[in-house]
Amino acid sequence: MIHLNRRNFLIGANSLLLLPTLESAQVKNSTEPKRLVYLGFGFGLTGDCYPKTFGENYELTRGFAPLSRHKKDITMVANLWHKHSRGPHSGSVNYLRGYGNVSCDQVAEPHMGKNTRFTSLTLSASQSGRAFGDGFGRCNSLSWNEKGQSLSGYRSPLKFFDVLFGGGGRTYEETLRDLEKKKSVLDSFLFSIKSMAKRATKQDKERLGQYYQTIRELEIRIAKEKLWAKEPKPKVKYGRPKDKMNGEEEIKAIYDLIILALQTDSSRVVTYRQPLQRLLTSMGINAIPHDLSHPNGGSPRVQFSRDKDVKQSELLAYFIDKLKDTKDSNGKRLFDSTLVSYGSNLRAGHMLKNVPAIITGNIDNKFKHGRHIEMPVNTPLCNLWLTMLQTAGVPAKSFGDSDGLIEPIFS
Repeated sequence: MIHLNRRNFLIGANSLLLLPTLESAQVKNSTEPKRLVYLGFGFGLTGDCYPKTFGENYELTRGFAPLSRHKKDITMVANLWHKHSRGPHSGSVNYLRGYGNVSCDQVAEPHMGKNTRFTSLTLSASQSGRAFGDGFGRCNSLSWNEKGQSLSGYRSPLKFFDVLFGGGGRTYEETLRDLEKKKSVLDSFLFSIKSMAKRATKQDKERLGQYYQTIRELEIRIAKEKLWAKEPKPKVKYGRPKDKMNGEEEIKAIYDLIILALQTDSSRVVTYRQPLQRLLTSMGINAIPHDLSHPNGGSPRVQFSRDKDVKQSELLAYFIDKLKDTKDSNGKRLFDSTLVSYGSNLRAGHMLKNVPAIITGNIDNKFKHGRHIEMPVNTPLCNLWLTMLQTAGVPAKSFGDSDGLIEPIFS
């Protein structure tokens, strides 16, 4: 049996360079850009956070009250089912993929990221190390490749900023030398894998095939980075973030940087797995996120959970403000060319049915916002992902266990 720590390998390999797949990197787009952003968090929301009525005249609960100024520009979708979740603690293991291997953002990236520096951007939050962490299961982010491998994500605003806008003042030649070193490391990995394969069992060969896929993806990404090496990174009026931030500061900074990434057309596909434990700590709440998803009657857990819901809604409202206030190079609001999903793998009390799902933003004014839509009970969550993909122009006929689109969102 071959012993190779896949988790350490994936983290190490991805830390070499998290870059996009190879396309004609420096060909400028002649069409209006379309953008997708997926925001996810673990352990759901408090049960009384959800509106009790449907249609245009639904009432926002206290948990969603901070979204009131954007009520006409959001849609809530009820009765979506996380059918293929492996359990309430699996979190983002299946959240964006429903079942199978690839997540919906990775289905979008080859079509939407051809002419951007980063084909997609994956953002994550470090696990808290406490019981069940932040509710994300055994994975690195919300994103999964076609081989069913969890993709590593940038875990701090500082790292994310440096990737988007940094560069350390290196020359083109220095950048190429650095890329060649990274390629050399990958070649060494590949040589080791080929040597191992000669004495591998069938199970080992399947595992080595996953490593080979990762190396291949990184080689393609390095090739694209070489094409972009002469293209200077955008200059932005945004200070370099602090090395360490509390949870609320961190989420706000990541939201700011996502907006800048979209505005500078650095990428058009973004996923962000948000922290919970650090958010609670920044609010002065000494509790474990997992415990808050099991509130008991009048216990402090209930109030803590409700306060968390409000804070998360405040932060989402802040992000929507930015989408509306920021214009891209074509002079259009980012809000009018971006679809944003916001939700969780759970509803409340570890229920996998009727999971929270909020959509905001728009593309070609196709979505008719301002409603709480009641879908049939146990509508596949993948219907929402397929609806977003098709609206963004991705030629996907189905996704996961989808059986149609969220049709009411169009009318």
